[in-house]
Amino acid sequence: MKSKETEACATSQPRMLTPVELASGRQAWARKDQFSSLQPVKSDVGLRILHKMGWKDGQALGKFGQGTINPLEVAVKFDRKGLSTEGEVAPKKKSKKAQSEKILQVQLEGRHPVSVLMETCSRQQWSPPQFELVLNSGPAHEKDFQFKAIVGKSEFHAETPSRTKKEAKKEAAIAALKGLGLLGPGKD
Repeated sequence: MKSKETEACATSQPRMLTPVELASGRQAWARKDQFSSLQPVKSDVGLRILHKMGWKDGQALGKFGQGTINPLEVAVKFDRKGLSTEGEVAPKKKSKKAQSEKILQVQLEGRHPVSVLMETCSRQQWSPPQFELVLNSGPAHEKDFQFKAIVGKSEFHAETPSRTKKEAKKEAAIAALKGLGLLGPGKD
């Protein structure tokens, strides 16, 4: 025997397209009339729970009554296009040659220069940058390090040595970004 909840769920489901309708050519994901014939859900389980917690008809949801009053409306897509926001504009497709020739200026905006260099190489379909230690000098308690970044066949050196390997690698990445023309001279 079916419970009230099961019957309510069964009556609220939309009519699905039949295999014949699906095979009859290019169909939309949903039909315009598919949701207009739905009956409201007759189960009052959720309503009883809300009333038990002190909610009254016409009252907004939320601890302080700041939520919505009306139920959410269903917005059905009838085409096969992807989702996008209102202000979003689809970029024009470029050939791979045009993409590889055009290199955009990047801004670090709080991102690590090594990550930006790796992402740029990946985006341009170059091999990943290699970092080699070229300077490791000084006493154990006061070492100086300097790396070179190798992007393709080009090598880029940091201007000055650093106290840590991490900082030296970061400086080499900045030098590479500047050398490739991706980062302006004052943007480190």
